Amino acid sequence: MRRKSGAGNALISVSLSIKNDLSFLIDFRMYLYEHQSTFSPNLPLRDLFYVARQYEKLTLGQNLYSHHPVKLPTPHFIVFYNGTDKQPETRKIRLSDAYEVQEAEKELELSVTVLNINSGYHEELKEKCQALKEYAEYVARVREHTRERPLHEGVELAVSECIREGILRDFLLQNRAEVISMSIFEYDQEAHMKLLKKEYYADGWEDGREEGRAEGRAEGITAGKAEGGALVLITLVQNWIKRGLKEEEIVNLTEEPQEKMRRLIQIIKENPEMDNEQIRRVW
Repeated sequence: MRRKSGAGNALISVSLSIKNDLSFLIDFRMYLYEHQSTFSPNLPLRDLFYVARQYEKLTLGQNLYSHHPVKLPTPHFIVFYNGTDKQPETRKIRLSDAYEVQEAEKELELSVTVLNINSGYHEELKEKCQALKEYAEYVARVREHTRERPLHEGVELAVSECIREGILRDFLLQNRAEVISMSIFEYDQEAHMKLLKKEYYADGWEDGREEGRAEGRAEGITAGKAEGGALVLITLVQNWIKRGLKEEEIVNLTEEPQEKMRRLIQIIKENPEMDNEQIRRVW
């Protein structure tokens, strides 16, 4: 976290996931900007956890039992979406959408504005923000070049092309290796998660039908996620090893504990005859 103090001003830069989320506190307004390539209805809940932690840090040392109100920065939550699933140009999702019991008065609410920045959407906004426009163009180039090429080759080509044409040139020159690794991770992850979502739903539905109760489907989905998440990670690590990524690069690409990831890499390298399920059990 970086904090720059000033007269009623502060700047906070926070990495929440894989260096694609930022929050800024400016003139007592807190803006959380997040990028997503897959839409999730759980964004408001995630932001609730995040903003609660930030408020706790910002009010540290203040008397919360005082007769005077503790002033808080006004929060704003914005997501830039550039996934392949069709989404409207602007979408508002609310924490209360997830409430099991819907009541007329929402005593706790949090709204997230989702802005679609794919080609043909929010062009006026992108014209006003050159970095956002160039980022959207980079993503479009990656998708274009990976349709008929191996993922690593397509990403490499997109990066080289953007540098040559002045698209995010300085950033890509300075962070080329990291950008390529991160792009490969996100596109691998997105593809695998789309497949797994279909499997989870099918497995959960079948369990529910066989047992004759609605909760069976939910139980099946939950069980599938717990096991499937590990299998996705194993597949990704196997792909990265085949592409020649170093152990340190692979460890840094995930949010798992370092020792846990090093153990997984060791198991995969030392047991090429094992299938993914066997690796998962040993791990």
